[in-house]
Parts: sequence; C-alpha cells; structure tokens
Amino acid sequence: MNVAIVGAGPVGCYTAYLLARKGYSVDLFDVKKKSQIGKPVQCTGIFPAEINNFVDLDSSLVNVIKKVELFSEKRKASFDKEEYVVNRTKFDQYLLKLAVSEGIKFHPRHKLVGLKKNELGKINLVFKVISKEIKNKKNNKTELINKIIKITSPNIIIGADGPNSLLFRRLNKGRKRKYYYGVQAIVKGQFNEKAYQTYFGSGCPEFFSWVVPESASRARVGLAVLKNPGSYFDRFLKRLRVDDKQVISRQGGLIPVFDLSVRFNYKNIYLLGDAVGWVKATTGGGIVPSFYEVHNLVDCLVGGKEYKPKKNNLRLHLWIRKVLNRFDDQDYDQMVKVLSKPKNKKLLEKYSREKPFKLMWKLVLNEPRLIWLGKCLLR
Repeated sequence: MNVAIVGAGPVGCYTAYLLARKGYSVDLFDVKKKSQIGKPVQCTGIFPAEINNFVDLDSSLVNVIKKVELFSEKRKASFDKEEYVVNRTKFDQYLLKLAVSEGIKFHPRHKLVGLKKNELGKINLVFKVISKEIKNKKNNKTELINKIIKITSPNIIIGADGPNSLLFRRLNKGRKRKYYYGVQAIVKGQFNEKAYQTYFGSGCPEFFSWVVPESASRARVGLAVLKNPGSYFDRFLKRLRVDDKQVISRQGGLIPVFDLSVRFNYKNIYLLGDAVGWVKATTGGGIVPSFYEVHNLVDCLVGGKEYKPKKNNLRLHLWIRKVLNRFDDQDYDQMVKVLSKPKNKKLLEKYSREKPFKLMWKLVLNEPRLIWLGKCLLR
C-alpha cells in the first residue's frame, strides 16, 4: 500500500514514521525545503509529560519545567507539574529524521495545488514542484521559479497540511473555519526557568496569556484571541513591564478551533492535526492529542477497520472552553482561589490536562462549589 502524506510538520512526520514501521510505502510532501522544516515557529512549544508516550526527547530539545503558576486579576495559584518547553524547529526536524530512518521518501518543495480523478476513478494529487529560487535584486525578496506539475495517485492520502489545509477545504467545501490568532515574542529578562505562567481574565478574552521560559534570561511571552491580537498583546507586555528593547523576535500563527461537525475523512482521504483542527479548546495544544489520534488511524489502517475519530476527549475540552468563555474577572478570581487550596493543588499535580474528565470529577467531589462554574453557561 502506498501512502501520500501532505505536510511535514510533527503530525505528518510522526504518521509517516509509524506507517513506515508497519511496512507501508510512504511519500511525505512539503512545500518547504528540508532545512526549513519547523520554521517559522508558530506555537509556544510547551508539551505535557505525555509526550514521552510517543517519542524520546533528547535533552538538547527541551527545557524541563517543574511548576505551573495561574494568575487572575487579583489572585495567584501554583502547583508542581513536569512540562517540557521544546525547541520546535529541532523537534520537527528530529521527527523528520525518524521518519526518513524508517525508509520514507521525503519530497521537499512540493506544493499541493489540487486533486483530480483519473480514468479509473482514483484521486490524483497535483503538486507544483519548486525547482529553483532566486533573489530579486530590486526588492531583495526570494522568488520561486521553474515550477513543474507532478501528479501522484496513492492508495491512501493523509492531510497534515496545517490550519490552511487545502485537503480540508476539498473535504469540507464552503465551510468557514474559526481560528484563534496567536501572537508571541521572545524576550530578554530575568525568569524562573523552572516555572511557566498563565494569565486569565479580560486582558485576554476567551483564551489566556502566557510566559514560558526558555532559560533564566529568555522567555516566550504571548497570547491568543479571536480578534485584535496586536492590541491585547501590547497591553500584556505593558502589564509585564516588557519594553521594545527586550523583544528579540516576534512570532504569530493560527490556532484552529475544534469543530465536531466537520468531515474528518472521506473515502481514502484522512485529515489529522491542525488540518482538521485536532486541538484542545482549553489550551490550544494539539501535538499530544493529535499523536493519540495518529495511533488510532494507523491501527485502523493496519487492522483493516473502519476509521472512527475518537472525539470525546476534545468534545469535553470544547465544553470546558464554552464555560470559561462566559467567565468575567470575578469568576476567574474565584476559580484561582479554589484551585489554590492544598487538596485541589494535589489533584492538579496528579491528573493530566490531556484527559480532563477524571480531574474535573475529582475536583467537584473535593469542592462541590465548583458546580457553580456550569451556571455560567446560562448567562
């Protein structure tokens, strides 16, 4: 069986790696050249400890975090938790090397531009192949030339081509997608390199802001919102007393909002990762839940079973997000106050945010007053 995977991000590379290990012939396509995989950085790159269920993280890839700090307008809570701040460029390229080591064929500079049926009714992928790039001396911009059309007809097509996925648009014609707009800066300063911070409230409506340390002298400072990210981000920098001289670089990206009603697969085409919005609505994190879903798809393909996406966990995250989106600053103050209690901190330290059902159930048993959170949906 020949598999074509579009997109050499972490989800595409990890899928290619697993399928190649199962004996599939895998072609992995990406519009970027090999040295550009993982660039530009468009996420915070903080992973929970569950990432170790999938790959062995070399110490050169990560800064290990030991504490999480939660802030509302007037309150603070902290608890011990091991997390990983990952160098996303190195991480993506590490996964690509893993896939290549299993015998996959990597095709850089291949831009997917369409799908066509051949005379046998099979779906062909149509790529533009970028064979050369030159710099325009007038504006110093890189121009791509000598584009060639290349057509391939695989048995299985997997779209891992990011939040602007062409394959998503073909499987979900006319559907408008909803995104959070993420903005982040690498800043100089003094930071606790073993703790990351999250900020909740009206300063970042319907999501949150963060400070994630890369080291004692550098951190990733950012937020995500549904609109006006620039103005909210400037206010957040002022709150942290970060001036322009401390900003080393700025980054940005789209975080797709998970949607239960979209089409996840059709015939021999399957969508994974950001391409189908496989992202936790509570945190915007997509790597770990996507890797779990990659295993689900691979198991179905290998076992000859019908593929059924396992949506329940992301469904719960979506419900939690709907509740949180009704919070005002006083609600967040109350939430942080409750979570700061020793018995609740122990639960936060024990249970993972990746699968929040057990955590929520234990918290409500510990603190029945948390039921008031659900009342926010009635506002």
